[in-house]
Amino acid sequence: MLLAFCLMPGVALAQPAPPSGTAEQQQRCRAAFSAMMAEPANLDTAFAFASAAIQVGDFEGAISALERMLIIDPNLPRVRLELGILFYRLGSFEVARTYLSAALASTEMPADLRQRTERVLAAIDKERAPGKLTGRVMAGVRFQTNANAAPSRGEVRVGCFDALLTGQSQA
Repeated sequence: MLLAFCLMPGVALAQPAPPSGTAEQQQRCRAAFSAMMAEPANLDTAFAFASAAIQVGDFEGAISALERMLIIDPNLPRVRLELGILFYRLGSFEVARTYLSAALASTEMPADLRQRTERVLAAIDKERAPGKLTGRVMAGVRFQTNANAAPSRGEVRVGCFDALLTGQSQA
């Protein structure tokens, strides 16, 4: 089985991009989906689709494939870890925490994956910290000696129309 994987090396904490990828990656994703639908109980084809879906930014598709893997075999802590990371990237921190905690509870989880899981849980705690303050400041300055000044000639363009200003409008 193809479960010695890391869908996202390290902890990718960026927000997801809209589904994209090259035409080749999208074609590979469609082919992996067809293969998965042809053999729904095959964990290898489900994993191949999840990997391809992540590459094109389809996190929801990858999540559904990985969750189906857990229905077939609930004792897959690595799949729970990847689900936790995907939900984290989607901003669903509590669902991510549920999957990550379940992964940590497994006695079969390797030490490197355990450390990765703890890093993601720490990132969730940091995101959910009540003292987090964000903001944006904008400023602008402009100087004009005569804000009512008109052009020296009487012709102006208003929208897509040419107009003529009278002498009274130019004063």
